[in-house]
Amino acid sequence: MQKHQPTSGEASFVHELVARHGEVVGGDGLRLVLGFPTIDAMKRAIARGTLPLPTFFVPGRRGRFALTIDIAKYLFEIKNTNVVSNAKLEDPSKG
Repeated sequence: MQKHQPTSGEASFVHELVARHGEVVGGDGLRLVLGFPTIDAMKRAIARGTLPLPTFFVPGRRGRFALTIDIAKYLFEIKNTNVVSNAKLEDPSKG
């Protein structure tokens, strides 16, 4: 099995996320990078087991945390599997 080699765009994105959020992201920062509108929406996803990436607890800290590298990998995976042409500005799900 061949290991994925990040592109320069991916590496740059990871570097930017780490510079902005650090190696570990939690709380409102995690909510923002995952695109949840509110902390409650993210908590509902956690309760349903649908949070899209691994999270963990840090002893002595409240809430869940994720590694910045895992967040970047997840976002690039979503981007690469859901790319749409910018030529069509309408949302296709709205018939």
